[in-house]
Amino acid sequence: MGSRQTRTEKTAAYFRASVRELVLTYPDLDGIGITAGEQMKKDSNSKEQWLWRTYGEGILDARKLAPERKVRLIHRFHMTGLEEITQAFQGYPDPIDVSFKYSIAHMYSSPKPPFIEAALPFLNPGRRTWLTVRDDDIYSFRWADSTYARDYIRNMPGKDKMVGFYMGPDGYNWGREAMSIAPRSPAQQVMAKKWFSFLLWGRLSFDPSLPEAHLDRILAHRFPEVPVARLKQGWAAASRVFPEITRFFWGDIDLRWQPEACLSHPRFHKGFYTVHHFIEGGTMPASGILNIVEWRQQFLASTPMHYAFGCRR
Repeated sequence: MGSRQTRTEKTAAYFRASVRELVLTYPDLDGIGITAGEQMKKDSNSKEQWLWRTYGEGILDARKLAPERKVRLIHRFHMTGLEEITQAFQGYPDPIDVSFKYSIAHMYSSPKPPFIEAALPFLNPGRRTWLTVRDDDIYSFRWADSTYARDYIRNMPGKDKMVGFYMGPDGYNWGREAMSIAPRSPAQQVMAKKWFSFLLWGRLSFDPSLPEAHLDRILAHRFPEVPVARLKQGWAAASRVFPEITRFFWGDIDLRWQPEACLSHPRFHKGFYTVHHFIEGGTMPASGILNIVEWRQQFLASTPMHYAFGCRR
């Protein structure tokens, strides 16, 4: 075994060569996403230097052998900062996009999440961001609320700040579902099970002004035996439970709040949340919602409140 420094240099050289071969092997590869990961314990500057020596220089090595290749580099805003990214990758010849965790882990929380506000002044047409829209809320429910989806999409930053967005879960694969009481053989695909949810996000992302009547015709064709207006009203009402409860009982990442199971990972809490936990819990930042303790304090102090439990002030 060599010294730690020698092993680190060998590992960096291996990563650099691997990135080079990845780019050369797959000519249709348009981009690579990177992050200063949680397991890199050193300060952000040394983490950025590692990413430059491996991914940055690996891509440049490939371009020396294939000058026509251009590879979009998307650097995640996670455990690092824009200044560190810019300094480490100043030798990269193409624009570098960043990626921001827009709703942290809960896209089904608020249609206007506040977390990106602090980063917006640093974004411009030359340095735009992708939005990482994490769906770590719903694994089994067939969500469908076109009003929420429209508002969420319309509240995203403009094209001068944002390249686009991508959505998906962290701990769940959109393959074949395994939660049905009477599973099929083979099991139903998640894309088929949640077809209307995917349809809403896909079509409304392309055109958030798509007429509601168009969606009505799709539902009427799929469910001719049910009045469309009644189906949509009930489906949307059930879907709104997730954002409402998550705004009221906030856990920023999926390990802290899994609404369908009412629990967190034991590493962060005790597993299942009880009524006592809800009494002491905090609400989503900038949601305008009082938690139970805040409501009680204002009530005892005779402070005027426009709204009550679980509602906007």
